[in-house]
Amino acid sequence: MDIMEENKENIKDLVERHTEQGSLEMKDEFTPVEIGYTNEYSKLESVMIHIPRIGEVVVKDAKEVMFKQVPNYDALLEEVDQYRTLLMELGIKVYDDIDFRDTDLNPFPNQIFARDLAIVTPNYYIMANPKYRIRKGEQFNALTTIRRHGYVGQVLELPINITMEGADFFWINEKEVLISVGNRTSDLFAETFQCLYPDIKVRTVAAAAEGIPQHILGGAHIVDKDTVIQRKAIIKHDLGFKNVIELEETDEVVNGYAMNIVTIGPMEIIMPSGNPKTKAIYEANGIKVHESPGVEYGKMGGCFACATLPIKRA
Repeated sequence: MDIMEENKENIKDLVERHTEQGSLEMKDEFTPVEIGYTNEYSKLESVMIHIPRIGEVVVKDAKEVMFKQVPNYDALLEEVDQYRTLLMELGIKVYDDIDFRDTDLNPFPNQIFARDLAIVTPNYYIMANPKYRIRKGEQFNALTTIRRHGYVGQVLELPINITMEGADFFWINEKEVLISVGNRTSDLFAETFQCLYPDIKVRTVAAAAEGIPQHILGGAHIVDKDTVIQRKAIIKHDLGFKNVIELEETDEVVNGYAMNIVTIGPMEIIMPSGNPKTKAIYEANGIKVHESPGVEYGKMGGCFACATLPIKRA
């Protein structure tokens, strides 16, 4: 059945909501958002990001909301805008919530870290269930954003006893996934995913005992089918890649978030600017590097990898 017919009522509702928002000029033709990928390195076609609101991030106590420091809001917005612009210049579709009021009504300080809020498969948008109370609810704002942009596919909502954050999940390839369990993501999620996809190999690794980094994405990043970047002092697992680019715990890596990168294609990344030594390591290993400022992101405890939910890869 044609997807337009199958989801006629959903699409009608979305069109009406878009019209009420006044954010988009809706026409007779309506293209549903396409999702899905089965690796972390193919050409990135679309992403979802969150535009932070002042009431979310200008807080009295940084530690209470899991920030390192309270960011300068104007400077943070400038960084978000520069990153968003770079994505679009590189041909990547950006779904954001700049025109939607959901977050204004339901603010969350850490919602900028959108990678945590879902796992995207070829046929499901799996909603996260964040571990910490301060983040519980962000996933509903993220779902509303992608729905408002036109996603009419299947959504899987986890039971309350299963915690999962998307930055603990890697697609190795279409036949294997890697899940970090024990800190933000529970063993029960790995079991759930295996039940959902019985023909896919589910490999788990233990999260860092001290909870640093909070997710496996903070210590490893896949840049093509054979190559992974790892912080060797933190991620001690053999993740099964032929080429491992090992990074020391330098100031650039720890405080400059030099490994908090987004792979936009095989051996091509976006990284935070201001990390020349780490950039040189990447380039020496054949990686094409794009840069964007991320100082204010870093004050909140993450950067571009944390802030970007891949939606579709080629």
